[in-house]
Amino acid sequence: MTVPEMGKLLGLKKTDRYWLVHKNGFESKEIAGKIRINIASFEKWYANQIKYHKVTGEESGKELKSWSYSVKEVADLLGG
Repeated sequence: MTVPEMGKLLGLKKTDRYWLVHKNGFESKEIAGKIRINIASFEKWYANQIKYHKVTGEESGKELKSWSYSVKEVADLLGG
C-alpha cells in the first residue's frame, strides 16, 4: 500500500502519514519513487497500538490487549 492509501485508511493528513513512516513502526520500501508499506507489517503494527484508528471502524490494539492490562483493569485486579 502507498503512504497516501495508508493515510486515508487512518484518516491522517500528509505530515502525519510521513511521520509514521519515519518512525519505522512498519516495513516500508521505496519502489519507483514511491514509498510502499508492507501490508502484513502494517496490520501487525495496527494490532499492537491504540492511538490510531482505521476509518472503517476496525478495532485497533487487538494483540496489545491480549497480553497487557489497562489502568482500569489493573485497579480492578488490585481491588481499587
